[in-house]
Amino acid sequence: MSGGLHSVSALRGTAPVPMELASVTLLTAWFCPFAQRARIALEEKGIGYEAVESLEVVGDGYKKNPDLLQYNPSGLVPVLIHRYDPDQPPFVCPESMVIVDYVDEAWPGNRTSFMPLDPRERARCRLASLNIAKKIVPTFYKMLVRQDPAVQETAKDELLEGLLTFSKGLPEDGPFFLGERFSGVDILLAPWALRMFLLKHFRGFEVPADGPFAKYLRWFNAIRHRPSVKATIADDDKLIAMYQRYAAGSAETKVADAVRRGESVANV
Repeated sequence: MSGGLHSVSALRGTAPVPMELASVTLLTAWFCPFAQRARIALEEKGIGYEAVESLEVVGDGYKKNPDLLQYNPSGLVPVLIHRYDPDQPPFVCPESMVIVDYVDEAWPGNRTSFMPLDPRERARCRLASLNIAKKIVPTFYKMLVRQDPAVQETAKDELLEGLLTFSKGLPEDGPFFLGERFSGVDILLAPWALRMFLLKHFRGFEVPADGPFAKYLRWFNAIRHRPSVKATIADDDKLIAMYQRYAAGSAETKVADAVRRGESVANV
């Protein structure tokens, strides 16, 4: 891959390019939930893309694809590379939440938008996204990575609190966060919902099957059967083998290091 980087602001006002001239590459890792967000967004919009596996597991760490380090020196996936104009350098986007928004806005004519038009509903989606980013995702890793049983128990309570907040925000008639409409909020949480079985396997954690979590479980059943999500799901046994090092506290990754330091993965 070659070419310089474009900032988001550099693309504002750019005229749409016919899709036959556009090319999308996603630097990804099959086991990474952050990368899975980007893949779900692309699949949901029906956008053709090249998925390039960019992290090779070596011991408890990773060997990183040179292209990944070129386009994102932090070495984190996902990275979306959009060659929107053959005469211009590609646009590069390295953050999963931003990628979901970018995919939605760069291809507005491809199926339904991930965000509603109503400002109150948009605000509700943003609040749910903050709950996912600041509460649910960090406590997932806290429970999985930290070795102190007391810390794990605290994380279980915190995770249930975050999931309960999400469940309360789901409509009575569901199945998705915006009812019948699949949204960006659903995309942001789906990869971790699909990995809750890892917490059961390693930590004995389960989301209660009834009561206030009933809407969450209905939502989970809907998202795991969504074609765009199904297309990105990894094998359970392979994920268990991959996450064993996290559960043992031996993973040498930026996420695991942050959790061991008591920091939020939201800051990685």
